[in-house]
Amino acid sequence: MDNFKLLAILSPFISAFLVGFSSYYFNLKNKRFDILYQYKLPAFKEMSVKFIELKKYCTGQIGLENTPYLSDKLQAKELRAGIIDSYDNNAIFLNSKTRRTIEFLINQMRTIVRLEDLAEKEEVEFKQKYKDYTIILGLTNNCIEVLYKDLDLK
Repeated sequence: MDNFKLLAILSPFISAFLVGFSSYYFNLKNKRFDILYQYKLPAFKEMSVKFIELKKYCTGQIGLENTPYLSDKLQAKELRAGIIDSYDNNAIFLNSKTRRTIEFLINQMRTIVRLEDLAEKEEVEFKQKYKDYTIILGLTNNCIEVLYKDLDLK
């Protein structure tokens, strides 16, 4: 009977401790999650804007001359530099799969940079240009998809 009295006296204290500790733990975890998203959302927005610019650029390059996305102002070098800069500034918020996907896109963008450098000196075959820009367009779509999966908004 003595153990039951002790248990009756200690059980409210044990319950209060467990409730207090669990609410503190989950509240702390929730605050950390909120702070992470506070910085993560602008980073993802900046990167997605760069990817959408690249997507429009590639669409303009493989399209006909009257496409609304055809631009003489932009070049692949500038777009690649912008994506690299955005990636360097925001890589801390990305998981490893997303980082690998973006790094692969950046490496593959060298082909269109070289293609544009070559096009300044001589005529480039339309089939080769179409193929390279289509590959980059597909990789860009993949990066956008992986980026939003990484954001994990449900």
